[in-house]
Amino acid sequence: MTAWLTIHTRRVLGAFIETLGPLQGWERLFLISPWLSSFGKECGMSFEQFTKRVRDDRPKVYVVTRPPEFDWHRQAVDALAATKSANIALLPGLHAKLFVAETKSMSISMITSANFTAQSLNNQEIGLLIRGKGDGQALVHRLQREATEIYRTEGRKLVAQRNL
Repeated sequence: MTAWLTIHTRRVLGAFIETLGPLQGWERLFLISPWLSSFGKECGMSFEQFTKRVRDDRPKVYVVTRPPEFDWHRQAVDALAATKSANIALLPGLHAKLFVAETKSMSISMITSANFTAQSLNNQEIGLLIRGKGDGQALVHRLQREATEIYRTEGRKLVAQRNL
């Protein structure tokens, strides 16, 4: 039996992606991270595979990040926008990192110090991965509401909206 709460101190982003990857029917994703970049297969799937999965499953994706200042950040934002599933909000000064995924089989969330970047795989980070089952179900639901509130923060600049 898998615990509903696990603590990760290595490859924190990888723990989230590796948990999400095999889940069927991605329905909704929240990626709240000041920085975004592509990453390789060390996460269980590459960033390119991740964005392909978003295009294939067509979940509603909500991204909140800082306005890109670097090419690698801009390229990641553009790749997510190109999926036509992403609602992207730019929020100067964003510091929070929260990832939430709702799928047909289970919901998961991660509260973390790690950004959604390749560099975070090399940094000393910490993350709490919560599975939406048992006692974790109410917490994942609460974190999804928090992610929604962060997405709706006053002062954000919407740069992409999902095409229906």
